[in-house]
Amino acid sequence: MNIYLLSFIIAAFITSSGCQRIVQTGNIANTKIDSTTNTKIEVDTFAKIESTSKAENFTLSIEPKIFDNSTIGKARLVVTNNTNEKILTGLAYYVDLYEHNAWKRLNLHEDIIFESVGVDINPFSARELEVNLKILPYHYKPGKYRITKDIITVTKKQVLVSTEFTVE
Repeated sequence: MNIYLLSFIIAAFITSSGCQRIVQTGNIANTKIDSTTNTKIEVDTFAKIESTSKAENFTLSIEPKIFDNSTIGKARLVVTNNTNEKILTGLAYYVDLYEHNAWKRLNLHEDIIFESVGVDINPFSARELEVNLKILPYHYKPGKYRITKDIITVTKKQVLVSTEFTVE
């Protein structure tokens, strides 16, 4: 209940502050998965990626995984909950470039306000989110990128999950 109140307060502040320029929206779909599908997950910090099987039991995947500057645009993210408790995420995401052995946050969303929407993900299920990687005019350099999203657990713990994609 507190997360919904916080989301409402943030949304009210943003709409009253007049600092909006572009609002990012996305489509959400729900799918059910088999509870035996506990695949490798990526839980990481901003500085490095740790690939740990079942570390937090959440996964994030992207389709397609390979883009070029002429095809980069809308992509499908799937957030999977392999736990027996409901989790929460939103529409916001971050894009990082792997350069010089470190992840560098791209400033793609500087003038963008995401809708403050709580997306529940039921136990042993997945939610599909549509994202637009080319909201603002930006030339992606060839290389390795990742998308990072926040997950909030039932105990209100914030977990970052990431998935990688390539620009050729």
